[in-house]
Order: sequence, then C-alpha cells, then structure tokens
Amino acid sequence: MAKRPDEPQTRRRPRRQTPAWLRVTGRLTIVGLVLLLTACAGLIAAIPYLQLPDVRGLKAIHAPQSTVLVDAKGRRIAAIHGDENRLSIPLAKMAPMLPKAVVAMEDARFYQHFGVDPIGLARAVVSTLFFRHREGGSTLTQQLAKNLYLTPEQTAKRKIADMLLAVQIERHYTKDQILELYLNQVYWGHGSFGCEAAAMTYFAKHAENLNLAESALLAGILQGPEIFTPYRTPKVAKARQKLVLDRMLGLKFITAQEHKAAWVYPVEIRGIRSSHLAPYFTAYVQALLIDKLGAAAMRTGGYTVTTSLDLDLQRVAENALIKQVQSLRRFKVSQGALICIDPHTGEIKAMVGGMDFAASQFNRAVQAKRQPGSSFKPFVYLTALANGMTPDSVVVDEPMTYTLSDGRTWKPQNYSRRFSGSMTLRTALEQSINIIAVKLAEQVGPERVVATAKACGISSFLQPNLALAMGASEVTPMELCSAYGVLATGGKYTAPLPILKIENAAGNVVVQSRPELKDVFASSPIAALTDMMQGVLLRGTGTAAYFGKPAAGKTGTTSDARDAWFAGFTPDLAAVVWVGNDDNSPMRGMTGGEACAPVWKQFMRVATSSLPARGFPSAPALVGSDVAASPSH
Repeated sequence: MAKRPDEPQTRRRPRRQTPAWLRVTGRLTIVGLVLLLTACAGLIAAIPYLQLPDVRGLKAIHAPQSTVLVDAKGRRIAAIHGDENRLSIPLAKMAPMLPKAVVAMEDARFYQHFGVDPIGLARAVVSTLFFRHREGGSTLTQQLAKNLYLTPEQTAKRKIADMLLAVQIERHYTKDQILELYLNQVYWGHGSFGCEAAAMTYFAKHAENLNLAESALLAGILQGPEIFTPYRTPKVAKARQKLVLDRMLGLKFITAQEHKAAWVYPVEIRGIRSSHLAPYFTAYVQALLIDKLGAAAMRTGGYTVTTSLDLDLQRVAENALIKQVQSLRRFKVSQGALICIDPHTGEIKAMVGGMDFAASQFNRAVQAKRQPGSSFKPFVYLTALANGMTPDSVVVDEPMTYTLSDGRTWKPQNYSRRFSGSMTLRTALEQSINIIAVKLAEQVGPERVVATAKACGISSFLQPNLALAMGASEVTPMELCSAYGVLATGGKYTAPLPILKIENAAGNVVVQSRPELKDVFASSPIAALTDMMQGVLLRGTGTAAYFGKPAAGKTGTTSDARDAWFAGFTPDLAAVVWVGNDDNSPMRGMTGGEACAPVWKQFMRVATSSLPARGFPSAPALVGSDVAASPSH
C-alpha cells in the first residue's frame, strides 16, 4: 500500500537528532559545573599547602616605575627606566574607552565573576577538547595575581594558586581597583609596562588622551605584544583592532556609529620616533639624578623631575644649529653646540650638545673644553675697567714682541694681520684687536684676569700668561655662558640649574631647587663693559647677531680656525654658540661672526619674543680701582 504524500517523514526516523550546537552547549554546561566543583574543591584542598602572599597589601606593592622628565611647563621630555618602562596612573586618568576595550578583549564577564570565571574556563576546555583550539580561561584578576605574585610556568599548582589569589583579591578590592592595578601592570611591548607607558610608546600621548581607535588598537596588542605590535606587523595590529571593536559593539560598549568611525580613523603610530626629546640635556640630567637619587631609584622609583628646559626654545636651538652646521660642511665644519641660561636663576633653557646623539653621546655644550678665542676678551677688559681704565682710554695697536720664560720670543698678531695705531678700548673690543687685549693683560697682570674669570664662574684651569688674553686656555660652552650671565646680571653669579624639583611616585616633593645669586663682581665696570659689548653687535665683528633688541656679545675665533664662537646676553638670557670639529681639525676660513652669530641671532629672536624689550643699566663714571674678591665657589 503506497504512502500518502503528506504523511509525516518523521515516522521513518526512530528518534530526533539533537542539534550539534545544543550538544556542545550541554557539554559546556556540564563541563563548566564539573570544573567549578573541581576548582572549588582543589582550591580548598590546596590552601594548607600553598604559601600564598597576603593580598591585603596589594596596593602597597611598588612595581618598578619609570622616572619622567618634564620641561618647565610640564611637557614630557623623556622617561628613564630600567628593564620595565612603567608609569602608573589612576583609572580616572585613563581614557574611558581604554578599560572598556581591554575588558571586551580580555575578560567580557569581568564585572560578573568573583575572580574565577567558570563559564570562561569551561569554554576554554571545550575549545581545546572538541575544536583542538587552545583558548585562555584566565580572568583579568587571575592575570593580575600571576603578574604580581607568581611565575609564568604552566603547572596545575600555579594555576590553582592564581585562582585562589584571584578570589582573595576580589574579596578585598573593588572591580575598578583591580582594573586599575591590571592596566598599570600589564606588558604592552617594546619595554612598556602599563597603559601610560604604552600610550607614550605607540602614540606619544598620555593615556587620558587616547581615542576609541587608539584604545582598541592597544587592547588588541595585549595577547601578543611583541607579535601584534603595529611597529612590526601593522596589518595584523589593524585586524586585531577590528576584533576589539567588534567585541565592544557586541557587548554594547559602543554604538555602530562609534564602531565605524573608529575603524576608519587614521591612527598615527609615532611614539617611539618621538620619545627622545633633547637627548643631550636628558643624559646630562640623568647623571645628576644618579648623584641625587641613586641609579636604581632613578630607573625604578617613579619620580617626576621638573627641569628648567623650555621645549619650544630647545626645538628652535636644535633646528637653527643643525641647519647652520649642515650648510657649512663645505667649510669643513662638522659639529656644534648651543646653550642658553637664564642668568637670574641659572635655569638652563636650551642645550644642544651635538648634531646627532645616536652617533655620539659626547655633550659638547658641557664636556667639550675648547679655546674660546676672542670670546674670552671681555674678562680682560673687565679687569682693566675695574683697575682704573675707561671705555674711552686710548691704547696703541702696534707690533709687539715678548720674551717668554724659556727665552723664546712671541709676537702676537691681529686676525687681519694689520695694525691700526691709537684707538679707544671701545673700538678695540668692537673690532676684536688682539694686540690691545694682550697689552691690557700685561698692564693689569694675567693673574688678575684669571681672578676675574674665576669670579664670574669659569672653573677650568686658566694659564696665567699673556696668551690668555687671546683665549688660549680652554673652557666649556656652559662655563662661558654662565660667566656671561654675570655680565647680564650686573655682577651676580648663580650656578647652572637644570632641575627645578623632584616629586616621588606619591606626588610629594623630595627635592626643591632654589637659585642662589651671589655678588661676585662690582656693577660699575660691568655696566661699562656691557655698554662696550653692545657696540660689538651694532658696529663690530658681531653685527650678524643683532636682532633688534638691546643685546651685548662677543665673537670668538682661534688663530688656526679650529674653534668659532659667539657668546652674548640680553638683560634676561645668556647664550653661547660654538662650532668646530671633534678631531680639532681646522675649519676653512670660518669666524665666529660668520658661523655662530647668525645662529645666536635666530635663537635669541625667538627666545626673547615674549619678553619686553628693556635696556641695560647705564654705565656710571669709573673712578679708581674696583676689583672684586675671588668667589667662594
């Protein structure tokens, strides 16, 4: 008998087949319950045998934190760290989307579980058993426990330990406290620990300023920071970002519009390339911090060091000097240095120690001792003015021959190789006449010139001979700048001050620097000298340095053209520029007026742009001898 067409086909099947997804779900539920019971039993049984730390002291754990250098306006210059580059910040200082992105990617049920997630654990086991795909079942709390207390070994004992610790942590801390600790502990690649260091490493910005696209990209890195880094595998990092955004959308952490906008947002990866600002200054400050804090504390103590540097002026200094030296390659010029100091406080506002820190860490602004040439002459003239001479005193520029102590003769020469006869001290300084400077040193005595220079802050050894008047004794650019600062202040000296204050990780000030101005020289001869040195920019060898505001300075060029300088000051700032070669080889016809004065002009024009144009004190009449005592420092 034939069957009717509409007869149910189910009569031909002995039983209904259970769908595959339902079978998996059933197994998942059963496995989850079994694992939960097993885990709880294991945890209880393991307690007597596991010597676990007391998690109630979790907040007191001091993980290594980087020390951060900021400029005088609070802008980040660099981070100093050991093996771990970490900058801990509170959850409130993180971009709101960053914790959400991490939770979505790492532990979607973070706010529902008690430290251990049975469902996640079961899913991981099922994935491994039935789909041959390894999947982690650790919660954020377990990962935090492992990072803080345990080793990364994959053993049952360690797994039980991190589960037990996670449960304890959840009992004593809120979810937000746990999340904050996790985000400050986790490794993000390229030596960066914690979200603040990661934000700086990848985006050169603080974690609080991250947008959704950047937050999602960071969250995607976590499971393989050295594999998924956008610096090495940008396409993979982008795919991971998409995965994070998809999960955030699925969890309703973001809207579809936010998802789309974040996916197409052009994330700029630029942190590593921008992380080393003012490298010569940074290295200089690090050496000082080792003395103040110790090397280990400097690298791991999480200090914030407010420096005197002005990043705006630093950029101007670097650009002006590097561009000039590059343009002088054909004249055999390969190196340079620039330093700017506020003479009233000693604060170092800019420091360029060379052309390329990566190629050479030698800081020419601080470490290079070079002959200053004629830029040393102001100290000769200052000594003469303090011993009864005036800017209008007349001296004859003529050939001179001196017999040295060993019987040899020395005939000093002017740069022009010509002699101009009688002239005032003012004209002689403006035209940088060597013969006049030597005659002045002979008249007052080289020892007095040395005393004047020392009083103004020159600490290098100065040979007390007549060649000193032509800048034969070596000094560093920083010394010369600091000494010119005494001229700018009318006779007051303060030591260079690169560090303003140091705060510990808790925000407490542990070092507070204060400038100490000392009266080291009488103001009357300094005022007269300053008036003369303004003429150097207006009529003399330094006209290329004039930038339209009251300023004083002096060019410097050694006789063999191995060093070229311009040193000068305004009532507010002192700055020195040097160019030359590390191997001390001669340049080709370069003078301080040609090579350095233009750099000084370009820098000082910007450095003083926000300052009022004010003049120097007028020079009073000079009467008698007015020599200062040697300084105590």
